Amino acid sequence: MSVVEVTRLRANAGGEAELVANLADGARIIASGDGCRGVEVLRGIEAPGEVVLVVEWETVDAHHAFHATDLFQHYRATMVEILAEAPAGGHFERVASAP
Repeated sequence: MSVVEVTRLRANAGGEAELVANLADGARIIASGDGCRGVEVLRGIEAPGEVVLVVEWETVDAHHAFHATDLFQHYRATMVEILAEAPAGGHFERVASAP
């Protein structure tokens, strides 16, 4: 069973395009992590400065192990000045899905 990480991020005023571009690059970095099954970046329609990052991991431990890598730490450092606040999110398990 996999785990889905959902993280909500909000850009500083005027930083919306930079946040989206950074997360698009970050999706490739995250996807390279051991145990990553896929990454999606979703931009808010009503609030374009809000972005949701959805990552499917094999396990929560795989996610935590990736966060401990130098690659992730470097990527994370590039986000600090773009964000209006600390990202918020958590891990979820899929209980139902439909096409």
